[in-house]
This record gives sequence, structure tokens and C-alpha cells, in this order.
Amino acid sequence: MTSTPTMAATQEAPRSASTAARDAGSSCSAQGSSAESTTEMTLVEGQDARDLTGTAFEAVKNGEISVQAPQSALSRGQAKVYTVDSEETTSTSVTIPVGGDYSLVSNLTVLFDESGDIVQYSETLISENESGNFNITSFTDGVLVNSNDTDQPYMTDDQLRQGAGSGTGSSDSMTAMGAGSTAACVAAVLGVSGATGYLIVSACTGACATPGVGTGVCVACIGAYATVGSASVTAVASCFG
Repeated sequence: MTSTPTMAATQEAPRSASTAARDAGSSCSAQGSSAESTTEMTLVEGQDARDLTGTAFEAVKNGEISVQAPQSALSRGQAKVYTVDSEETTSTSVTIPVGGDYSLVSNLTVLFDESGDIVQYSETLISENESGNFNITSFTDGVLVNSNDTDQPYMTDDQLRQGAGSGTGSSDSMTAMGAGSTAACVAAVLGVSGATGYLIVSACTGACATPGVGTGVCVACIGAYATVGSASVTAVASCFG
């Protein structure tokens, strides 16, 4: 694993899980709360997807993209590529799941512009901390922007997948943290468990304060959605309204 970069100068003190969830809602809802402002993700398959995935991996290999997780943890075979249409811009995202010691929803997402240049990249790493809770650490362009103890007890990937399609799982604890309804909504839209929905909400926190320049989208949120399935970003964002 590469050395952890210095926290960005604007990084705030750690926040409670309920505050983090509220902030995540504000950040993500900004992407699609207006009827006139929509963001849509369309799956790209075939050779185009393989080529762009290869470009992302080459950028990691040559150091253009700095990752904190071991490169061996990047799951190339499970990468997902989407066109991302947002207002006046069209971009393409490559989301690469991060496995190994990291949990479901962990990913590296690279956003390319229409010329094929990297606009921004985001790395979200979810793991178990010393308190036995999920800890979410987010990097934007290789710089640490957020590290948060969710107060949500750690679960294995198999446990997180249980209840997919029903939005169930740890609903009582999520409600107590003030994120239950939002997480349940996200879970229903994406067809994942409630606990996974909560991780997606939390993964948008902090990292989504500033969208990619010229993109109008939050790369961390795109990555969180793409690791578990696609849906209208506008539909997901409506959960935060």
C-alpha cells in the first residue's frame, strides 16, 4: 500500500454519523434535485469498455493515478464503464471495485472527458476499524478528503448482500443515526440491502463537497452507485430530498 497522503487543508474535524448522513444528502441531492437538471448513467459494454478500463489501469501503473489500496486489490474483471450525461457535459466513468481487505462499495472511479483525458478520480475504501465499525476513507485525485467512523457495526460482504432487493438490514441502527429513510430509499432504488444503502449514502459524504471541474457530478457517488448496480442518478438523488 502506498503511503497515506496529507489531509487536504480544508478537511474538517470528524463528524458524527448522523451529521455525515445529512451532509451526504445535501451533496448528492444537488446532482439531481431539479427537474431541469438531470444526470444519467448508461452502461458501456464490449471493446469500448475494455479499452477505457485498460486506459485507467495503465494510468495507475504509470503513476498518473495514485491509489492507496494495493494495485493487486483492483478487480479489473469486475470494472464497469458508464457514460455520464449531466446538463451540458458528457463524460465516461470507469469504476473498478477494490477487494482484498476492503468491503463492498470500495472502489476506484476514474472520470474521462469526451477527449479521453482524465478529469478526476476518486478512491473510496471501506474497512473495519478498531471499534468494530465500518470506516469510510475517501481520496480525490490521491488526496485524503474524508475519513469517517460510520458507527455502523461491521458486516461481511455476504451479510451486506443479504436482503438485496428488499432494502432490509440494520434498519433500526440506521434510523437511530438519522439516515434510515434515506438509506432505505437508496437501497430500494438500487436493489441492495439497507446496510449497503447506508454505506452508499456515507460514501458520498465529504468527497462530494466539490464535483469534478467541468463535470457537475460527484465521482465518489458515481463509483458507489456503479459498484452495486446502475440507476438514474436523479432517482437516487431524489432519496435525499
